[in-house]
Amino acid sequence: MLAVLVVLATGCGGSTDTAAPSGRQAIGTSARDLQLVTASEGWVLKDDGLFWVRHATGSARRITPSIEVARISTVFFRDASHGWAVASSRRVEDGVTFDVFRTTTGGSSWTRTELAASPAASAPSTLDFVDANHGWVLVEIESSSNFSVAELYRTEDGGATWQRLEAPSGGTLRFVTATLGFLSGGPAGDKLFVTRDGGTSWQAVTVDLPQAFSQALPVYGTPSFKDARTGVLPVTLGGTGATAVAFYLTSDGGATWTFSALRIVHGTFEQGAAVASDVVGTDSWVVVAPSGVRVFTTTDRGKTWRVVAPNGLPPGVAKIDFATVSRGWGLISGAECPADQKDSCTFTHDARRTADGGQTWELLG
Repeated sequence: MLAVLVVLATGCGGSTDTAAPSGRQAIGTSARDLQLVTASEGWVLKDDGLFWVRHATGSARRITPSIEVARISTVFFRDASHGWAVASSRRVEDGVTFDVFRTTTGGSSWTRTELAASPAASAPSTLDFVDANHGWVLVEIESSSNFSVAELYRTEDGGATWQRLEAPSGGTLRFVTATLGFLSGGPAGDKLFVTRDGGTSWQAVTVDLPQAFSQALPVYGTPSFKDARTGVLPVTLGGTGATAVAFYLTSDGGATWTFSALRIVHGTFEQGAAVASDVVGTDSWVVVAPSGVRVFTTTDRGKTWRVVAPNGLPPGVAKIDFATVSRGWGLISGAECPADQKDSCTFTHDARRTADGGQTWELLG
């Protein structure tokens, strides 16, 4: 393991109230990423800044660290006070440096550290913390599309210092405790790994596919845990003429996974892409068709589903984050292309909210 030295800087950035100013675009427009941190508020990363947003009103305050917004690659808030952001790399003499910002004041002020990575490091893909001290950053390594290579960095002091570890693949991280964590990824999204020593070593995980999808190509989502033993894993199954999201349960910390329910999602999907889903609780799950034509919710582990045809939800649902089965946010990615000019497309990214279980959606802000 390589200990990574850092340089500290305090007082970076700060918050500014920007609650729905006149003449300004809605907070939900040009959104790059989002996280509904509590049932009432969360953050939205836009092309022009990082904002803390209230769900009910869409009012927002700017919490951008002192850095070019375009350089912010990934953001994570543990709660309304503790958050981190990683900015894209800067070339240095013997490698690549990433700027890591952390706040304990909800974005009112930030502290900056530097994470030194290898020369082949490309961009941070995932940032995750289980408490105020223990966190991880997964950094993608430049390679061909046939490979998924990454480096893993761990901190035990809130981001002041970092250690470099080996990662089995690029992808998405989800840690449950300071020792138990999962990585879903691989070139086709068909790999799942578990660590029980904080990321020092990893083992591959597989699940038994439902009979109707025994030949399907799985795309693993990130598991969600109620505690260190009880969790739910969503897996998108496609490539067989139909697409579904299968849900698996564990009661032993991910040592074994048992199939629980299957939600068929009609439509055409990009190979290797996961259907947007969210585990709200052990019994409550949400699935949204990428086309935006259906929203599925269950509160009994998939025994029954509420199916709605939503209003205000366009196609291109890339990500959802629900605080309850009623209240959630969605990230919509789309493209507008002039006729016969597919090389001149304008790409759009919007953040939308629902307060009625996905029946109605509106732009944030």
